[in-house]
Amino acid sequence: MAKTRKLLAQGDGVFQVLVDTDLVPADTTTDLDFTETIGRKADAAAAGAVTSTDSLLAYIKQVVTELIVVDGVADSILVDTGTTLPVTLADILTDTGTTLPATLATLAPIMGIPGAARAAAAATLLPNNTAASLFTISGGRVLLHAIIGEVTIVMTAQQTRVKLQVNPTTGTTTDLCIALDLTGHEQGALLSLPGAPGSALVAGESGNVQLPSTGIILAAGVLEIHHNDAVAGQTGQVKWDVVWSPYDVGATLA
Repeated sequence: MAKTRKLLAQGDGVFQVLVDTDLVPADTTTDLDFTETIGRKADAAAAGAVTSTDSLLAYIKQVVTELIVVDGVADSILVDTGTTLPVTLADILTDTGTTLPATLATLAPIMGIPGAARAAAAATLLPNNTAASLFTISGGRVLLHAIIGEVTIVMTAQQTRVKLQVNPTTGTTTDLCIALDLTGHEQGALLSLPGAPGSALVAGESGNVQLPSTGIILAAGVLEIHHNDAVAGQTGQVKWDVVWSPYDVGATLA
């Protein structure tokens, strides 16, 4: 390396010092002095883990390069139109990218339960002395936190005993409650499962209804409503909402 004599003044004295004036070669891997440790602007960016041969400038270039990538991803999220963002998040959640928005929607803390989801079954006429499907459980077991019915059209004045049951893909159909006669309950009356197994469907008027304090594990299959009476002309209707979360990974209720 070339060296140049420089004068250094300190107090009353003047000293001569030798100063390096040549730059170190680019990508120098030795560290014989501080100039080699600092490096040159021409040094290539470092890659991967820290080594004992890269210069400080090489590490600075590595950090800046990574920040540019991260900044680009953040900008994409902030200005995304919904066409590329699901795919970006899908890479993280191993989703297909087509159902991801719905998947994220189920993560809202419904009832204060992380990961709980809500599903709804529109109001329809009651089946006549038979069962009808409300919700289908697929991909494994789910934890049912609550199911709430609401009378949307008052029952015709005739016996209308209704219960909820689960019809599993494998196994035997099981009642979730004893049938309750819905005749006489006002529009807006709310229904729920009982807190004690083997009890009747719970009915409150339009003001409130008590929910059970514990959940129920439901196997894959169909959650059904069953009308116990064979009567024609019943025009009353009930709509249903459930709050649930997957018990097995990948299980769904819809």
